[in-house]
Amino acid sequence: MSTSPAHPGAGATPNGGKPAPGTPASSNPGPGKPGAGGFKRVRPRVDWKAVWPIPLALSSAALLASGIFVGVLKMPKDDPALPLQQAGENYEQGRFAEALAVLNHDGVDMFNRGLMLPEQQLEFYTLRARSLYFGQEKLGIELENNYKRIIEAYDAAQRAGLKTTASDTGALANARLFLGETDKAVRLARSLAGVDETRRLRLYRKIVERSLRAAEQSTARGGRGSSGDVARGGPALELLAEMIEMPNLSLPERAWVVARQAELRLAAGYYEEASVRLLRDLTKFDELDRPSRAELMFLLGKSYMLAGKGLRATDFLEAAEADLPEFDDRRAESRVLRGQLLAAQGDAEGAREQFERVVDAFDQSPQQLAALVGLGDVEAALGNAPGALKAFREAIRLVAQRGPKVGVDFDLLGQRLLAKAQDRLLQNEPGEALAFATLSQEALRRLGPVPAPVNIALAVANRASAERIIADAGGTGPGVDWSAISDVSATEAKGFLIDAGISYRQHARQMTIADYQVQMDSLWNAGESFDRAGDTEAAIEAFSSFVQGARTDFPRRAEAIFRLAQVYESRGEFGTASRLYEQLVAQRESRDSFAGVWADRSLVPLARCYMLGTTGESTGPVVDVSTGAAEPGAKQEGQPPAASSKDQKASGEKNSKPAAAANSTRSSAPTPDQLKERRERLEANQARAVQLLSSVVDGGALLEPDAQGFVEALSLLGELHYARGEYEPAVERLRQTLQRAGPGPTSVTVRYKLADSHRRLALAGTGGGSNEPLSQRAVSEATRQGHLEAAERLYREVVSDLARKPAARVTAMEALLRRNSLFYAADCVYLAGRYAEAVRHYLAARDQYPQDPASMVAMTQTVSALVKLERWDEARTVHERAKVLLTSIPDEVWSDPARLLPMERRHWEAWLDSKMQIERLPAAPALTGAGAARQSPP
Repeated sequence: MSTSPAHPGAGATPNGGKPAPGTPASSNPGPGKPGAGGFKRVRPRVDWKAVWPIPLALSSAALLASGIFVGVLKMPKDDPALPLQQAGENYEQGRFAEALAVLNHDGVDMFNRGLMLPEQQLEFYTLRARSLYFGQEKLGIELENNYKRIIEAYDAAQRAGLKTTASDTGALANARLFLGETDKAVRLARSLAGVDETRRLRLYRKIVERSLRAAEQSTARGGRGSSGDVARGGPALELLAEMIEMPNLSLPERAWVVARQAELRLAAGYYEEASVRLLRDLTKFDELDRPSRAELMFLLGKSYMLAGKGLRATDFLEAAEADLPEFDDRRAESRVLRGQLLAAQGDAEGAREQFERVVDAFDQSPQQLAALVGLGDVEAALGNAPGALKAFREAIRLVAQRGPKVGVDFDLLGQRLLAKAQDRLLQNEPGEALAFATLSQEALRRLGPVPAPVNIALAVANRASAERIIADAGGTGPGVDWSAISDVSATEAKGFLIDAGISYRQHARQMTIADYQVQMDSLWNAGESFDRAGDTEAAIEAFSSFVQGARTDFPRRAEAIFRLAQVYESRGEFGTASRLYEQLVAQRESRDSFAGVWADRSLVPLARCYMLGTTGESTGPVVDVSTGAAEPGAKQEGQPPAASSKDQKASGEKNSKPAAAANSTRSSAPTPDQLKERRERLEANQARAVQLLSSVVDGGALLEPDAQGFVEALSLLGELHYARGEYEPAVERLRQTLQRAGPGPTSVTVRYKLADSHRRLALAGTGGGSNEPLSQRAVSEATRQGHLEAAERLYREVVSDLARKPAARVTAMEALLRRNSLFYAADCVYLAGRYAEAVRHYLAARDQYPQDPASMVAMTQTVSALVKLERWDEARTVHERAKVLLTSIPDEVWSDPARLLPMERRHWEAWLDSKMQIERLPAAPALTGAGAARQSPP
């Protein structure tokens, strides 16, 4: 048979009659030659899967496969010449897929059976390498695995004696270049000198272009390239120098070499040298075609721009655009460069126009990414944050989809966005800052952990956003009264605060080694953000970490302990809170103490813990104040677990029911001894609280009389006296509290307790005793009346204050205080002996709460007042109505302490007395005096 030729396109004769130079010959032994037993085994088996790694080619040859295989099946058995001849004919006619199919079926079979002579093995390898290379080239695909198989086949063929043609050399060079073996590709290309100059030039160009792409990717963004970058373009530099010396180089090819040399100089940062060489070469190319000249003009403009000569750069770039093809990438890059020049000159509008033209018209160009970055920059400079965010968001999408291009990657995008976030924070625009920082986080997290500067920007922006919402809603100060803010605003602000805490906490972890002071600042801010948002678990974790990590003399350490105690107190863990407060207070007398004002400020909340705690036991703080180390031993009350707040909440919800059941079982039936012990502990706690608060308000502590803590001490002391039934000192302290504090969130409660203290003092003075002298009785009665008048006035002030407050902002407790104040104000009128007026007030209160069990007070006291007035028919009517109302109220209502019903024992007693008086009357009494004036039943 004829030898397998080189690809027809590589100089071989397409008719297949003559072999190309250097192609090995192989004679057909024919049917009369030795059969299976006469062929020599010369080689191991071949992996047939490696013969055909072009999946697309196989599908393209699918229609011919059946015919080929039919022909194969009809071939004489054990004759390797026939499949080689069939494959050779297909190859010569450009049917590379069919050639490989034959080799894959019968050729591999005969090779593995050892039926091929050495010259036939050579032909097998050669056909396989050439068919695979040109088959892939014909389909327009480039697969790494295919190139590896091509090189393996050529290596085997060369070992078998193949004398490669220029076409084979070109194929091998291309395969080596694709696999990154640039040096081997260069040597193969140079071997074509004097053999095939056209092919050598074509290979040189391909090697240069690939080297330039690698150099461009490794060049530092926006500045001079490093020496390493230039070294990566080394093969290109050498080949370009060789090309420029080729005597038969055409003018367009010479211009191409000059352009590539300029690109290498620009990539290495030699802008001046590039511009000088381009200026000189442009004067030589008078007859150059317009596209080639436009490319050189573009590079000249780019070199001027990079050298900082913007005005001349614009002239050259505009001239280049006039001759560049409409959708040439260089036209897109030219507009990007012009946009960057305009932006640098302060013409943001002009720059935006250039960038938008590239974005809209060059959606498949790599320059679209550079244009999007430029557009994002100018939109931000123009104050159009949504436009800037849109551009950067699209750039992130394209990098994720297409990979980094023209120096634009996730790192560049993330850093640009971070800079804009920091700028917006300086301009006090937290919302925009947060949007830029969040997008920066989205870009940079694709490269690994989010950098510390992004986390701190997110933290500051989130916190500032929360503070703005709180301020707009009227809230100020470190302690936010969330009840004074709408639910919508409160939810939004709390979300920002929690996000701020998370970012601060992450930033603190990143600064553990880098900067101790910054780490502690971020830990503090994390705790404060969580605390303000009401995430007590996360706040405890942050403040505990702060205390444990802070040196004993570290600023804010004592404050962190104080804040930690406050968080525990807010959770109702008064034992742990009191231990922390106690240790701060204990350091007041220590010469080496750094507790300072926080020790004094702990007095009042410590007293509050004594008041609110049910026992005097302290389970110990999370950290020891003196050492900052966690205390050993059993699990401490309120100690945060190592897990996150979210995990801890989930765990708490999961275990809450069993724990509640266990607590209920333990406390459901306390023994008399246990009850006695609790009372004693409560009394001891209250006594300690009185001692602490008295030391504050009587000058024993360091708090100034106008300090907030002093007013709070007055209030707590008054409330404590009130809770202990010590109403005279309660009146004094609560009155002083109102005078000093003025209007505020707690003024209603203080006013109510002051009113109630006056009322109870009046009740205590009722019926002062017949043994008193008349003069003393008069004084006692006047005092009693004074208490009643003060109580009535204060009760009505409570009602009035709460009536002015928006209904949505009235708490459940305030609603109960308002209801009770109405009934108790009427009670004061009754106790003062103004019975007719009392009837009106009782019935007015009842009308406001017709379905409330509290209306029983109004009904029963109205009966008592009417009896006092001897209005018997009305009294009897109201009495019957009260009985009906009583039957409609479940018994358990009266034993529910949460309802704070104003129905006291004396009211039941007075109603019973009135009932007995009514029942003693005849059916139709003859009324005289005050009872003669009949009124309609209330």
